[in-house]
Amino acid sequence: MLTTREHVFSQALIRSERMRNGGLDDLRVMLNMPSYTTMQRARILYNHLCFSDLPDACRDELLRDNLYMRIVKHEKLNPRLIEWLSSYRRLKQLPVESYHGFVDSLLRDPSEIWHHAYEQEISEAGRSVLLAIRTLGGKCDVRVLEGVFGPLHMHRAARYKFSRRPEDFRVGIREVMNSFIKPCGQDGFEVIDTSVLDLLNAVARGAPDNAVDMIEGAARFDQIEQIWSLAKAERGGNILAALKRESHRIAPSIARLARLRRRFDIEGGGVGYFSPTFEVRLALIVEMAQRLGAPPIAALIAPAYVLLLEEWGAERPQINDAIKLLRTMDAAVSERRRV
Repeated sequence: MLTTREHVFSQALIRSERMRNGGLDDLRVMLNMPSYTTMQRARILYNHLCFSDLPDACRDELLRDNLYMRIVKHEKLNPRLIEWLSSYRRLKQLPVESYHGFVDSLLRDPSEIWHHAYEQEISEAGRSVLLAIRTLGGKCDVRVLEGVFGPLHMHRAARYKFSRRPEDFRVGIREVMNSFIKPCGQDGFEVIDTSVLDLLNAVARGAPDNAVDMIEGAARFDQIEQIWSLAKAERGGNILAALKRESHRIAPSIARLARLRRRFDIEGGGVGYFSPTFEVRLALIVEMAQRLGAPPIAALIAPAYVLLLEEWGAERPQINDAIKLLRTMDAAVSERRRV
């Protein structure tokens, strides 16, 4: 019996014709943590701890305040997390009295355990898939994901000088399937658990040029919304600084996406609308201009306002979004007066 992580197995199948034709895929058994009962999770944890080189003092810490039960019941529990908290080679520089706090921190933000796999064990195509799905909030239809993957992957390839192939989307999906993402619904994908979103948020915060890339390579305005929400979050200071510094690079992408039509025809004579509304687009641009103090972003306000007036000439205003826009503009004016 051979055990391995799904993305490692997928890469082996991609790279080895002998493995692809060896019938291994038909013998594969996938085990996902959500399928386990609490007792099974507890036994897995116990087994790792029993055969680990973790000092007894650290094991005693897991009993204090029933910390082991918090681990077993944790929504983000996975084999990688168990390995991290039970591997002494990662902890030998850590005082025993700090082990309890280390586990607490790991449970609050387990993104660190995914970093090595993200940085070393998947290809650029796999990373582009993950960055693309982050710009869509972590869940999307396969057609939508493929549509935003292409421009982002092309942008990253041009910027970081790596080669692209026509099959990159398929290869990237196969690499990260069932390790970082999983099937969702009839024809969609979502992150395998929220710790993957934690990882991708940490990737953007730790190297904020990733956030710049995700805006420059965006294909839909709602991707801009996702990155801006991440920049405004509690630990988004590095991203805000990068967006301000590179405002001349992201402004053309924002302007292009702000102009995209919302209305589209549906087979059978119906009509549909892409999100977000022109009211929301203008509100976001105003907020970005105000928070970043970036002239290239501020220059987008007037054209976006003209687009909104044109939209109101053909479609009914979206009242709730218009109220949000007015509040955003009022806040920006008030901030300017204080300055």
